[in-house]
Amino acid sequence: NPSSKLCSIVDPILEIIYPIAIYRIKANLRTRTTSIEESDYHVDFTDFGNNQEKLKQWTTSIFYMNTNNGYTKFEDGSKVESVANRLITFTSDMKHLGTSCTDENKRVVINFNYFSKYSL
Repeated sequence: NPSSKLCSIVDPILEIIYPIAIYRIKANLRTRTTSIEESDYHVDFTDFGNNQEKLKQWTTSIFYMNTNNGYTKFEDGSKVESVANRLITFTSDMKHLGTSCTDENKRVVINFNYFSKYSL
């Protein structure tokens, strides 16, 4: 439904990232836990297997819906804190993980997996 609330959230982000092709847009919600729980490292594209060249051609963006003490962590150890309205972008071959939070009822992010005009 083009007039849904979700479109009012996603459309401005699509105008920023300017995808040529969208593989997937997915919201992730993790509820509060007593201690921070990390998922396993992963890439969002499973169709490409471990083909690093194909993965590098695609882009992943994460939009943080709310501020909390959860984070996104990359294999090199760098972390991006969950801050409302923050958008991070990286090549889809970068393994990352997400976490739960302990200070809010939930942690919500929207993942965008797409081919960008900037990848050309």
